[in-house]
Amino acid sequence: MEMLDVVLPYPMPYEPDINAHHNRYLKDVDWNAMLTALRELSPEYAKAFEDILKQQFMYNYNVILAKKEVLRDYCAWLFPILERTEELSIPMGSERADRYIGYMAETLETLYFMYNRDKLKIVHTGCKLFS
Repeated sequence: MEMLDVVLPYPMPYEPDINAHHNRYLKDVDWNAMLTALRELSPEYAKAFEDILKQQFMYNYNVILAKKEVLRDYCAWLFPILERTEELSIPMGSERADRYIGYMAETLETLYFMYNRDKLKIVHTGCKLFS
């Protein structure tokens, strides 16, 4: 029996693409801060980022169930990028009340797992939201 590495929610479709979806919620200055952080800290992912933004499917909700080592590697990659993004943001992340960093984390989650899809055994499942 093959072991799973990651369980993610089914990717959500966005028309015409992820970039257009995020333009509804994020300012260019925010995207530029994240792209700068990505280029500084993870240039190989930065190169793939543009292609990810052009696709229609994105992992929402920042929900991940993963093996400990996979989650550790993902967090070691993700959180320095988000921290650097907050430092570069205008106003700085700690001075804001909006959810911009959460939207960015969803896109970075999509980038990370799409970039590593050939290395990881990923399965998808539904996600129930409670109100």
